[in-house]
Formats: sequence, structure tokens, C-alpha cells
Amino acid sequence: MRPRPELQAIYDQAVRHHQSGRLVEAEAGYRQVLAAEPRHADSLNLLGVIAAQCGHAEAAIDLIGRAIRLDGRNAGYHINLGLAEQRSGRAELAAESYRRALAIAPDAADAHNNLGILLQDRGEIDEAAAAFERCLAARPDHADALVNLCLARRSQGRLDDAVSCGESALALRPDSAEAANNLGLALDNLGRVADAILQFRRALALRPDYAEAHNNLGLALRQAGRIEAALGQFDRALALRSDDAEAHLNQAMVRLLAGDYKGGWAQYEWRWRSRQLGRDWRDYGVARWDGSAGDGRRILVWAEQGLGDTLQFCRYATRLAEIGWRVVLAVPPPLIRLLRRLDGVERVIASGEAVAPSIDCHCPMMSLPHLFGTEIATIPAAMPYLRPDPADVATWAGRLEAAGLGRTGLRVGLVWAGNPRRHAPLLALTDARRSVTLETLAPLLAIDGIRFVSLQKDGQAGAARLIDPMPAVEDFADTAALVAALDLVIAVDTSTLHLAGAMGKPVWLLNRYDTCWRWLQDRGDSPWYPTLRQFRQQAPGAWDGVVAELVPALRSVVAGTAPLIGGP
Repeated sequence: MRPRPELQAIYDQAVRHHQSGRLVEAEAGYRQVLAAEPRHADSLNLLGVIAAQCGHAEAAIDLIGRAIRLDGRNAGYHINLGLAEQRSGRAELAAESYRRALAIAPDAADAHNNLGILLQDRGEIDEAAAAFERCLAARPDHADALVNLCLARRSQGRLDDAVSCGESALALRPDSAEAANNLGLALDNLGRVADAILQFRRALALRPDYAEAHNNLGLALRQAGRIEAALGQFDRALALRSDDAEAHLNQAMVRLLAGDYKGGWAQYEWRWRSRQLGRDWRDYGVARWDGSAGDGRRILVWAEQGLGDTLQFCRYATRLAEIGWRVVLAVPPPLIRLLRRLDGVERVIASGEAVAPSIDCHCPMMSLPHLFGTEIATIPAAMPYLRPDPADVATWAGRLEAAGLGRTGLRVGLVWAGNPRRHAPLLALTDARRSVTLETLAPLLAIDGIRFVSLQKDGQAGAARLIDPMPAVEDFADTAALVAALDLVIAVDTSTLHLAGAMGKPVWLLNRYDTCWRWLQDRGDSPWYPTLRQFRQQAPGAWDGVVAELVPALRSVVAGTAPLIGGP
């Protein structure tokens, strides 16, 4: 309702105060209007907006709700109510408020943008992107929607589009630290690390206390191999936000990469509070293991991450048995049959299976190095700790003979790609960095005196001189028996590489430039697997250089002038 002329003048002046940030004066004006006209919906709405701006979400919801009861067809009221509900943590109610606004005004750009933010926060990326697109269709110069769409496109793996959105957002709003930060993330994923670093520094020049940008700059510097500088950025992020689990986790992995195991393992425990890994926590209703001796009690050790992680860290089950624990392992089904042969293990069950018999405590597998106080010099590295069943070995040896793998020449297993994880575009990008094509490895396959065997599960071998027995492989016990028949395994960073290392088999790692933390910085070997040798990219994506180093090394082995284990 429109107030009397003298009250309208007071309301208009209050709005001007509000637009200029003079909230005290604006509030006084709105209240003066309401004292004379208690049903003045616009004043109730904007008084609620001030309450929300001051952090009083409950008061905001009440005031704006009263305005809506007076005028339920005002889309702006519903948008403001949604913002107040969103700030109070009531995401579902906020989404409903935005949808009500859109039912009234389908082209309400802010309602589309705000709804998109809610959808993005709960992982509904495609729906969020569509909401941002509708916002931009209604208002093409909506900079916030471009900033948000940049993030959504990145999550969808549409990196060129993400960069375009980020650049457009910065063109509209050069002073937006969020736009620079989001553009930096997309550039980093595209492998344009130097450009990403420039954008993160731009974001920090605009907002020096931007903890997330410090964290992202740290990740980009780590990608560039600048370890000390990366650690410094994580320090800055944590100085601004000491409980930032993502920054703690990222710093932990860089510390481990640098060989600081004491600090790295302890900080790695922050993973359980991170968005990335926190959802993987399991509560078994008993205490976590505290590092004490077992005295015949039973402990459940559960696999928390990938197959390779489980193969690498299951060795600690033997250590637990040595200090008196009866060990039950919970692992993914493809590992069960193999890990039943691990020394010190009483029982192996499938991840998620009910624990029986009862347990006295539990421990996530990758917390074991921390609780055992593992340093590089004290890594349990007695090999082998994984052994295939002799009957399986005989079976697979026969199958290889039948497939044409004679007893003459070097037998080499080959893994060239990891799990593509197409359901998660950002994880797929990591896999693309660690994987290589068979075409790139063609010079390797051309070496005389070698019989190559594909160890690539669910892959298309499709190359001459490459025997592919993998369609008959059902689990890692089968793979282990197959590996036992080989002289050497050459692999990218995959679970099969860990399996070969755990069996004490000579294994050559084809390693990407931005190496995983477990392989340490600037090393050609691995303290985790004494039989492992690394061939590293010298620049991001530079697999040709790796092959150029690998081919003469393999020829020297065939010629008998170099060993399988160790450097030249």
C-alpha cells in the first residue's frame, strides 16, 4: 500500500539511506512509517532486509514473512525471504521461496541465481548451471551468475566454457576477487598453471584476507613444483581460517610429498572434516585405535579410499598382529581373496559388511602410518607382503602359455591408464594426467626380445605383440597370479602398480609431472616399494620424454647390461 504523501517522503529518504549503507538511519525511517501505517509491506520487507544484513536472520524471516502475508504477489519479497532463510541454514525453505518468486515473475534474475547457488551447494551441478543460464537469459550482464556459472561449468568438466564465463565476469566486474579465483580454478584444471597463479594473485590483491584463494594458490604452486611457496600459502590460509579442513588436508599432502612424515601424517587426520573425504567416515560404535598393544583383542581396519591405497597400506595389518591384535580387514570385494593371504590377518570382510564377531576398536587404514609414527626410514618395507595362491599361479601360467607367451624373452606386464571416473569430471581430469595412450607407448612395444602382457582391466589392448588375458581376470587374486608369471611390470600410477610392488616384483612407474604425494619429490625410487623405479615427466603432459628414457633402459635390460631393479 502507498502511504500518505508525508510518510512516502520519509520512506523514500529511508530507502536512500539504505542504498548508501546508512542502516541506522534507514531503519529509523522504516519504523517511523510503520508506526503510522503498520500494514506498510514495503517497510516491513526492507526492515527485514536490514535485519538480515546485520546477521539477525530470525528477525528478518519474521519481518519479511509479515510483508508477504500482506502482499503475497511481490516476487522481491519472496527473494528476500529466501536470502534470509539461506543465511539461517534453511536451504530447502530458501529454495521454495525462490521458486515462489519465479512462479510470480519467471524472469526474476536474482531468484534464478540464488536458486542455482543452493543447487550447486548440494551437488546438483547440471540443475545449478541451468538456473544460472536462465538468470543470464533474463539479465545478460548479471556478473554474479557468470561467476557462479564458471564454477558450475568447471564441475561439469566444461573447462573452456568455465574460462569464458570467468573472463566475462571479470570484464563486467574487474574488482571481483571471486571471479578471479574461479577463473584461476578453471585455468588450473586446463593445465594453464602459470595463468592460474596470476589469477589467484589477482584475487588476493583485491582481497588479501581471501583464505580460499590462498589455498588455491598453494595448490597451483604445488602443481608447478614450488613446494615451499605452496606450504607458505597454506600457512596464510590457515592463519585466516584455522579450522579450514581443505587447507589442512592440502598442506598435509604437500608435507608428505616433501618427506615431512611427522607433520604430514598428523595433519592428514583433518581429512575427516574435509568435503573431499569427510563423507567416507564410518562409525562402528567402538573406540578408534589409539596406538596401544592388543593383548589378544580384536581390531577392525577398514579401507577408506581407493584400491591402490588399500594395497599400499594393508601392510600395517601385519604390524598390528605383531603387537597383539587380532586383525579383521574390511576391504572392497575385488581385494578379499588376495588379502586373506596377508600375514597377521584373522578375517577379511567386504566393506560395509556387518562386523562379526565383535570388535574392540577400529581404525581407518590410512591413519595407521600416523599412529605407528612412520618416518621414511621406518616404513614397513619387507617384501613381499602380498603373495598369490600357488594354485592360481599355476593356472595363470598355463593360460599364458596357451595364449602364446613362450618361455623365451622378457615377460613385461603393461598398464597405461587408470580408472577414467567419467561420472566425476574433475577426478577424470586427474586420471587423464596420469594416463598415457598405447600409441605413445608404440616405441616400447617395438623392442625385440620382449613379450608384452596387458594388465589393463576394462581396457582395449588392440595392439600387435600385446597379449591380453584380462577378460578372464575376476579379482586381484587373479591379477597377482598373473603378475607372478612376469619379469617386470611397467605401469602408470594405478592399483596394479601397488600390487606388483607389494609382491616384490620389479616395477617401473611412469609418473606424471605433478606426482602423487606418496612418490615423494624428486626421487627415482620409492621407500614404500624397494623394487620400484620411477620414470618422471619433466614437464606437464610430457610423456614422449618418459618414453624416450624408458626405451633405452628396457633395451639395456634385454641386452643384459642393466638390472631390472635400480637405476642404470
